Amino acid sequence: MALEAGGYAEKMGHRYEANWIAFQLLQLLEEKINWIRVEPIGNDEHGVDLVIENNKGGLEHHQCKVSKGDSEHWTFAQLNELGILKHAYFHILRGTTEFHVVSPLTGNNINQFCESALNSNGVLEDFVQSQIKNSKQREKDFEKLCCYLDLDSTKNSDILKALNFLRKLKITTYSFNSYDQSILRDRASALFFGEASNLINFLKNYPEDFNRLRNKITLPELLLDLEKSGFEQKIIPDDKRVSSVINELSRDFIDSIEPFLISKTLIQRGELQEVVSSINGKAVTLIKAEAGMGKSALLLELHNYLQENNIISIPIRLDRKRPENNADAFGESLGFFYSPVQAVSKFASHRPVVFILDQLDAIRWTASHSNHALDICKV
Repeated sequence: MALEAGGYAEKMGHRYEANWIAFQLLQLLEEKINWIRVEPIGNDEHGVDLVIENNKGGLEHHQCKVSKGDSEHWTFAQLNELGILKHAYFHILRGTTEFHVVSPLTGNNINQFCESALNSNGVLEDFVQSQIKNSKQREKDFEKLCCYLDLDSTKNSDILKALNFLRKLKITTYSFNSYDQSILRDRASALFFGEASNLINFLKNYPEDFNRLRNKITLPELLLDLEKSGFEQKIIPDDKRVSSVINELSRDFIDSIEPFLISKTLIQRGELQEVVSSINGKAVTLIKAEAGMGKSALLLELHNYLQENNIISIPIRLDRKRPENNADAFGESLGFFYSPVQAVSKFASHRPVVFILDQLDAIRWTASHSNHALDICKV
C-alpha cells in the first residue's frame, strides 16, 4: 500500500497509530488486557509505539507501520531495512512475550516462518531439516534472517535464538477502513451510552489529552476519566467484567443506605480519618458500635472517600450477600467468576483495593455456619 510522500504520509501514520490506541483502549475497557503504555521511554522506547500487558501477565511491544513504499506485504528484508528486526530482537531478548508489527500490510511469508516455529516439536535438528531445509528458498530466507540478526545459521545456539525470535514475532494486520471503523463503533456502543464516535475520538486522543503518555493506563483510571468527561457506562445483563461487578456492588451499597439518611445526606464523622489511618497501616480494620449508631453510614462515607481518592472500594453487605460454601462460590454469588480477592488481583498491582464488609454480624444466622462464613471472609 503506497501513501503520498511528505506531510500526508506522516499524518496518515499518526492517524493509524491513534486508531490502534483506541482499539487497545477498547480492549482494556472489555478487560481483555491489563494495562497499556503509549510512547514508552527507557529501554521500552526502542522501535515501540506502545506496550501492553495481556491477561496472562505477559508483555507485548507494538510498533505501528502504515506502509512501506509500494509494497503490499512485509518481507524480512524490508523489516531489516527499517530497523524493525533489530528492535524486535532487542525486546525479545529482554523477555517480551510478543513483538507485534501492526500494519495494514500482510506478512504471509514471515507468518509462515513464525507458524513453523510455533509448531516445531522442540528438536532443533527436526526443525532445521524438516521445516527450514525442505525448500531452497525457505533455507535461503532463513539464512538471511540470521544474517540480519547477526546470528550464524550453522550454529545450533544461534539457530535456537532465531527459533525463539520467530515464535515471538507477530505481523498483526489491522486496517482502518470504514468496515473496521464500524466494528470499533459497535464495540464502543455496547459499553457506553451516547454517540459511539465520540467515545472513539476520546480514546484516540486520551493518552495525550489527559497527560497519560509514557505512563501505565489502567482500567480504573480510564473509567474515572471517562466518567468525569460525561461518558456513562451501560448496565449489561450478566456482564462478568470485574469493573462492572464492582460498579454494581457500589450502586447496591449506596442504594441500601442513602435513602434512609436524613435528607439523604451524610453527616461527616470525625471517625473517618481514624478509619483511613487504620486502613493505611493495617490489613484488617474492625469497626464496632451498638446498633443504630451509624456504622453503615460511616462505611458509606468511607466508600465515597476511597473513590474520591482513586482507591478501588468494593463494598459488600453481608446481610444481603451471605458467604456460603467457599470463596469461589461467594465470588460467583456477587457476580465474579471466582473469589473476590482473586477477581480483583489484577487491579491491586496498580492501585490500592479496599473491601468493605458491612453487617458482619449478619453471618451469625446459625451457630453451625458462622465460623465457616468467617473463614470465607478471611480469604
